[in-house]
Amino acid sequence: MELTDFGYSCLLASFPDTTVLFDPGNFSHGFEGITGLTAILITHQHPDHADPQRLPALVEANPEAAL
Repeated sequence: MELTDFGYSCLLASFPDTTVLFDPGNFSHGFEGITGLTAILITHQHPDHADPQRLPALVEANPEAAL
């Protein structure tokens, strides 16, 4: 397992066959442009855990990812 911290609540967890991005919120930076995600997990609907401005592009770049 490899963990990458993007600040505040955003964390990327990479396993051999699964890659999950947790809480890509508006206080986090550097996750933009990530592809190959298995899932995008949002723990709750506050902007600091799910940035409504950047989330659509992330979902579009990862069409196979569960949200």
